[in-house]
Amino acid sequence: MTRNCTPKNKRAPSSQSGKGDKVSLPVLAGGSRDKAQNTGKQLRPGATRTARWRAFALLGINLLIVAHILQWALMGRTLSPVEPSESKFFIERGELNAGAIFFAAALLSTLLFGRFFCGWACHIVALQDLCSWLLTKMRIRPHAFRSRFLFHAPFALAIYMFVWPAVYRWWLGIPPPAMSDHLMTANFWETFPGPVITIVTLLVCGFLIVYALGQKAFCTYGCPYGGFFAPLDKASPARIRVTDACAHCGHCTAVCTSNVRVHEEVAAFGAVVDPGCMKCMDCVETCPNDALYYGLGKPAFNTKPRRDPKPVTYDFTLVEEFLVLGSGLLSLFIFRGLFTIPLLLTMGLAAVIGFWFVKLIHVIRKSHVKIQNLHLKRAGSITTAGIGYVIISAMITAFLIHSAIVKYHISLGEKYAERATLGDAIWWPDGNWWGQADDQQRSAVANAISHYETSLDWALFPSVSPLESLPLLYLARGDKQAAQQTAQRLATLVPYKTVAHVKLGSVLRAVGSDDEAATAFLRALELNPCQNFARRRLLAIYESQGRFDEAMSLFHDEALKHAECHEQLAMQEAEFLQRNGRFQDAITLLRQYVETHPQSVAGHYRLGAFLLSQPAPDIAGAALQFESTIALAPEFADAHYNLAVARYHARRFAEARDSVKRAIELDSADPQKYMFLAAVLQELGDFAGARKAQADAQQAAAALQTNNPTGAPDS
Repeated sequence: MTRNCTPKNKRAPSSQSGKGDKVSLPVLAGGSRDKAQNTGKQLRPGATRTARWRAFALLGINLLIVAHILQWALMGRTLSPVEPSESKFFIERGELNAGAIFFAAALLSTLLFGRFFCGWACHIVALQDLCSWLLTKMRIRPHAFRSRFLFHAPFALAIYMFVWPAVYRWWLGIPPPAMSDHLMTANFWETFPGPVITIVTLLVCGFLIVYALGQKAFCTYGCPYGGFFAPLDKASPARIRVTDACAHCGHCTAVCTSNVRVHEEVAAFGAVVDPGCMKCMDCVETCPNDALYYGLGKPAFNTKPRRDPKPVTYDFTLVEEFLVLGSGLLSLFIFRGLFTIPLLLTMGLAAVIGFWFVKLIHVIRKSHVKIQNLHLKRAGSITTAGIGYVIISAMITAFLIHSAIVKYHISLGEKYAERATLGDAIWWPDGNWWGQADDQQRSAVANAISHYETSLDWALFPSVSPLESLPLLYLARGDKQAAQQTAQRLATLVPYKTVAHVKLGSVLRAVGSDDEAATAFLRALELNPCQNFARRRLLAIYESQGRFDEAMSLFHDEALKHAECHEQLAMQEAEFLQRNGRFQDAITLLRQYVETHPQSVAGHYRLGAFLLSQPAPDIAGAALQFESTIALAPEFADAHYNLAVARYHARRFAEARDSVKRAIELDSADPQKYMFLAAVLQELGDFAGARKAQADAQQAAAALQTNNPTGAPDS
């Protein structure tokens, strides 16, 4: 039987219809693709051939992720995570990684072609689609939650993650970080949570949020990347558009998995302008009249409505939405950084808890309440499901209060630890920080320990931040056993985190257990061959034990052949050779390095320093290397200073004076530079200038002592 989608005795409205037209837009039961023929099948999301192709594409993305992890597990080194969240390390530290490149490409493709990436290549969308499909098999079709303003939350989160760090650095006058290559990594899992939190993330951002808020709800209310994709989609000229053949039957909306009211949008704008559209193309395939197509035209922000858009029906009142926002923000603040919970899981929990809280108010105040197909209250009587809902709500509230108490003690612990002003001297085996500290510092350490320990005692699951801070505080108090136990607990909790093993090795070194410390540092280097601090400490242990060959192996391990920290390794190896009296080997190594890496600032600078400090100094060669350094980095103060030293030894006093003055212009806080200027000026016969330089040196030394009263070196 054939059924025309145009209502009987009514002409289908053209695309030029005025805004006074009133057209009924029913969703007709019937076929999905057989042109205007009715196949008798119920229209539903995911029932099209396009949906199946998209499912294969998303499955392929997840298989690539699995292959990526397996390749790392088998070979020990791989491409850095192709995850947009890695972009924050590029913004904060200048680390160019695969995730940053991938995110930039996804943003550009969205601007050019619309939001295809989300619909066809996002693993979280694949998870939500799978959860929605499983719920459908359970005869649950989640209703899409519609909000007035909560969909702006992802944009706010995106600004916080990717824009705020750069703005904050600019506000403080901190220069942008130098770019470094981190495209490959040996510690793939360094920035990811452990298996338990990963499973919880999948459950919350998959089943729970889809059931509560509808399909792709995490994309709408929780995804920070979507916060940028949505406005870029509005600026894209490519989108779903409509022809005059549209009969407003509503088939397109019935099959849309992005919660877009397609038939209303094309009637009002002639195109889909909702930035939530992920270009799944189900609507295009389903249209019985082939009226929908993907094409170019005006961007959404520049598309004016042909008629007044149909008013949107929202699920909550304005006051209730503010309650969702308030409870969600409170949850976000409580869970952020707690129990090793990542930001994405925090956003998912905040969205669900905000919705859950308002539904609890409905159960208290309204006579009929349901969530999806689950009736919580009927005709004023609470159901068995409603009783269970109230009990679970009480448990969630108790967990929130409990987590808030834990977070409160962690925050106070951080506050007191900062007041203690601990320095690196804490890590020295023969250090006595507690005996040298004043009463305020000792009180701050005691309070920090007390609050951190309280947070761990209360916590259902241990948090990383107290365990990272407590070993240092215990060492400050002289409690070496507690420091060691806490550091071991940290390494057990997050064995995939390099910092945990570095912390453990440092504590073991401080308590005199060098062999165990060496094992911890080796584990840190296995996870991250470029961990500079761990290699330096391990070298110190090997040198103290006379294990020269093992120390040298740290620079020639197989895992280091393609390490991105080749410059760092070359500098460390040269320093090691110099410390052990092998000046010529160190100089040869550095000469070879600058020949193959002529743009290396560190290479030229270190070579110049070694040529100047060897038993028979090569003054001319050192000056040449410092000049090369300055050509590459004109504002490198120490390079100007060392060039002045080289010129002084060459008895080129006037040039030495100019170089050291330039060094002082770039770094006026170093008293050593003023003292050297005084020596140069004396050679030139400018005794008044020399006396002034000496006075400036004393002032700089006094200021330095004021800023660093403990005398501890910078970390």
